[in-house]
Amino acid sequence: MSRPAPDPIRCARISVAPFGVSHPVSRPSDSSSFLPGRRTGRRGSDLRSPERNDGESGRSAMDCSQKLAELFRKGRRKEYRPGEPILIKGTAVDDVLLIVNGWAQVTDPHADGSETFLDLRCRGELLGDTGVLGGRPRNANVHAVRRTVTLAVGGTQFLAFIKQHDLLKQLLLSAHEQHLAANRLTGARRFGSAAVTSRLLLDLSRRCGSPTLRGITQKAMAGMLGITLPTLRKAIADLSTSGAVRAEWPDVEIRDQGVLRETARLDD
Repeated sequence: MSRPAPDPIRCARISVAPFGVSHPVSRPSDSSSFLPGRRTGRRGSDLRSPERNDGESGRSAMDCSQKLAELFRKGRRKEYRPGEPILIKGTAVDDVLLIVNGWAQVTDPHADGSETFLDLRCRGELLGDTGVLGGRPRNANVHAVRRTVTLAVGGTQFLAFIKQHDLLKQLLLSAHEQHLAANRLTGARRFGSAAVTSRLLLDLSRRCGSPTLRGITQKAMAGMLGITLPTLRKAIADLSTSGAVRAEWPDVEIRDQGVLRETARLDD
């Protein structure tokens, strides 16, 4: 008997990326789901994003997520092995994918064989939506960091659903939010590795809806931050000593968001 497709209802979290594959960790289970909203860390830190979850903006984002979850309920399921390509730059746009379980790494490939790391995507986030919205070929590579499961719907079906439910405005607002997060991450580099690592952890936690990032690899994090593995390990060790996080790779738990935010120097 074939395995039933996971139910993404209350799971889709939307945030369109600037480079053509888009963007919200709960316990990674194909059948589990979560509702975007209030999650707390070990000491009760509120892990909500004010931009996303408070007031009218938060209600609109939740409504958009729930509607898109309905679209993907009957999506085609596909599983990817660690390192397996999910999307390839330059290929024709066809499907939009929702990550149900796992992590995906987004990179921009260069002619000399090197790649620029662009983003990490987690459970509940979209891939390939901006290419469909813009009618352009894929403009980034996406590979599975670990075992990753997606649900896919056709691009034409996705566009029709977006138009029917008037969701384009919310997708654009989410794209703007992600641009701001990327700028904050870049701005933290001048404060050192602990600060930029803290900002990445806070951003991933916000997007994924949980204080615990499960199944994330050191290599993927270091690549996203543009630092070496020894530098990442030292930053995580320092954050662990301060009580901000607990790392038992491949899991990282935010234990004190206040300390993490202070280290991230978000007010500077």
